[in-house]
Amino acid sequence: MREQSSTQSSRQIGVLAFHKIGTPAETNFSYIPEAIFDAQLAQIAGSGWQVISPDAFLEGLEQPDTLPERALLLTFDDAYRSMYTAALPILGSFGYPCALFVPTLFIGATNAFDHGLQPEEPLCTWDELLELQRHGVSLQSHSVSHRVFSELNPGDIHEEVQRSKAALESRTGRPVRMFAYPYGEAGLDPEATGVALCQAGYQAAFLVRGFSHRPPSTQPFSVGRLLMEPDTNLRRVLGD
Repeated sequence: MREQSSTQSSRQIGVLAFHKIGTPAETNFSYIPEAIFDAQLAQIAGSGWQVISPDAFLEGLEQPDTLPERALLLTFDDAYRSMYTAALPILGSFGYPCALFVPTLFIGATNAFDHGLQPEEPLCTWDELLELQRHGVSLQSHSVSHRVFSELNPGDIHEEVQRSKAALESRTGRPVRMFAYPYGEAGLDPEATGVALCQAGYQAAFLVRGFSHRPPSTQPFSVGRLLMEPDTNLRRVLGD
């Protein structure tokens, strides 16, 4: 344990959360234009942070010595089709892996879960998701129905985490070990939610607040992420 404590003081894991990449049809706060997204990734490439894969992230939570001094995980929520049409080519130009959190009920449909909050837009189909996977995108769970966890009872939460994991693993043939909470919150009893996630076989779950962590993580089911926007001051965030 003393060795882990020493390692904890010297290494950092940062997590960024993106949503939509491209030019929106109308005003939409969660879009990042392609040119700005490209510039953000270029800034990361020129910083002292090294982008790691989701697998490396999970390993690093328990074994910090497997990580670079400053490790960065890129994540995307909701599986918008812009992930396939706009984000993937830019990620590929940098050779960056990432995690994509998928609400399984809406695969091949639209973001009906955001009705009244966001314009209706298409989400990726299964074929598009599998193509993303072939290009280094790790498909992970964003629940089944994208409902707010604080409005669900423990049985509903259990169903959300179990069924989404099973659906993704069945179609992708890959293990699903990470979960992103819909709307960034873990419910009325985050500890009980963490137990449900652990029992389902997850190893980490993500909020939308915070940024940097010192592994090994003592709270793997409440990992913070920085919500990325077009005007995010990434230079200040990365400390360069």
